[in-house]
Parts: sequence; C-alpha cells; structure tokens
Amino acid sequence: MKKDDLPLLRFDFRPPPCRIVIFPIAARVGKARHVASKLDGMVGPTKQKARDGYWKERCKDLAAELEKRGLSEEQIAAAILDFRDAVEVEMRKAAAKANQSPRPAAWDDGPKSA
Repeated sequence: MKKDDLPLLRFDFRPPPCRIVIFPIAARVGKARHVASKLDGMVGPTKQKARDGYWKERCKDLAAELEKRGLSEEQIAAAILDFRDAVEVEMRKAAAKANQSPRPAAWDDGPKSA
C-alpha cells in the first residue's frame, strides 16, 4: 500500500476559497414593481425630467450597492441592464392590467345547458 492510496487521511486545514454570490437584481421583483409604479406615475412632458432623474438615481444606488459588494464595472453594467428589463416588464404588466375591463354582468348568459 502506497502513501497516496488513502487520500482520506490527508487533511487540508486551509479554508476553502470564498466566492460571493449576489442575488440577481433582476429577480428583485418588489423593487422592480416599486420603480415601475413610480415611473408610471410621472407621466407627461413636464414630468420627463423628473422621471429621468429618478431613474438615474436608482441606477446610481444599485451601482453603489454592487460596487460595495465587489462586482466589476462590466458586471454592474450587465446587472443594471437586467434590472431595466425587469422594470420594463413590470410596466408592461401594469399597463396590460390597467387596460383590462371587467366583463359586464349583462353579458353573462349563465351556465350552458347540454
């Protein structure tokens, strides 16, 4: 029996290398919905400047948070683009929901008989 035949008896007491995994910003649905509702509330040509300013501030906040966690500039840019897509999805969902009208009760024919 050779010395290397039993690798279970070799102990390595060094801690394993750590890797930080950040929860994807695009998956923060509550935050995306909140930002989408704020942006939807800023409608009209007079509100465009406020809307742009609000979005830029949210991007700066997200970038600062991710930078503090150690992500590179490329990763931060990709995460913000993913978040932008998530906000757009939430805005489309809200617009679709607002455009739905309930079916009038007068249209209800009741149960169909066979």
